[in-house]
Amino acid sequence: MNQRQEFLHYFFDSIKEHRYAILKNIYDDIYQLPESADIDLVIDENGLKDILQIISSGKHVSRIKKDKKSFACFISIFFTDETYLEIDLIHRFDRKGIVYMDVEDVLHKCILNSQGLKTAAVQHQFEYVLLFYLLNCSKMPQRYISYFSSMEKSQQNVLTSYIACKYVVHINNMEELSDIHQDQKLKILEKIQHQPENQLLKKLAHKV
Repeated sequence: MNQRQEFLHYFFDSIKEHRYAILKNIYDDIYQLPESADIDLVIDENGLKDILQIISSGKHVSRIKKDKKSFACFISIFFTDETYLEIDLIHRFDRKGIVYMDVEDVLHKCILNSQGLKTAAVQHQFEYVLLFYLLNCSKMPQRYISYFSSMEKSQQNVLTSYIACKYVVHINNMEELSDIHQDQKLKILEKIQHQPENQLLKKLAHKV
């Protein structure tokens, strides 16, 4: 193992008692995560300080860069063997003051994957990836489209039905994710805007 892989073992073992869920978890073995891939975790904000301390105490960590926002903390970790890892610690799903998912719902419904790690339920994985790229006005990368397209048809139907029920839009197949129709995007954005967390006063507070 290189130092990056060693740190991942240490990190997930150290946070096992904390409330967290891995997002965008498309790899069979997270300890063999590609060098170009980062880790997105949704966490309980109350655990942020402890998790940051765990990261700082990691073996072979030579330097840490923190970019702390009101809704997340983005960590860049540099190891002495010149490997590198990014971990995003998200405690509010927020894009420019717009809250687009419920952290408590994701944490409450997380599951253990084959490696015994807490991961967001598949419908929340799908929803997060879909909304993340939609709100950032960018196309979903092919690696995610391929991941969801490789699932059993019955599972794909569960995911598209979940989105249809929640956002009143219909996705016919996973390939449509590469270029969602503008009308569909507007419906999703309208639904998000009308959530209680995005009413005027709360929205202003999030932006501040």
